[in-house]
Amino acid sequence: MNIFLAYRFSGKDQDVLEKTLGAIVSALKDLGTGVFCSFWERRFFRDEKFPEDELVGFDLKEIDKSDEVLVLVDSDEEDAEMLSEVEYAVSHGKKLVLAVKRGLHPAFLKGLTGNILEFESLKELCGKLRFLSGKNI
Repeated sequence: MNIFLAYRFSGKDQDVLEKTLGAIVSALKDLGTGVFCSFWERRFFRDEKFPEDELVGFDLKEIDKSDEVLVLVDSDEEDAEMLSEVEYAVSHGKKLVLAVKRGLHPAFLKGLTGNILEFESLKELCGKLRFLSGKNI
């Protein structure tokens, strides 16, 4: 099983985001799941001054390789890039799973899938990720 991890990038504290995404990636890998998260590639693309559309194209190819798309929703704020990844995944028949911080109501995403993992803390989310390793959630 391969999972593409989508997340809101803009307006986020990068150190906190790196810690959060790192913990999720580690938890999934510990389950034997392949996982792709563009956070670290994004830095490389920006540092090397690649055009933004090259990163987007790279991400879409990774979605094509994935079985599922896990969308981290830890804010009610929409993110255009994350939404375009989700729309692409849905239009290409990928299973969509939302990891939604308890108390948030991202209506712009919830109508797309019934596969929702609600969490309060990062530790709780990482514990619930075992449901993605080929089992029904």
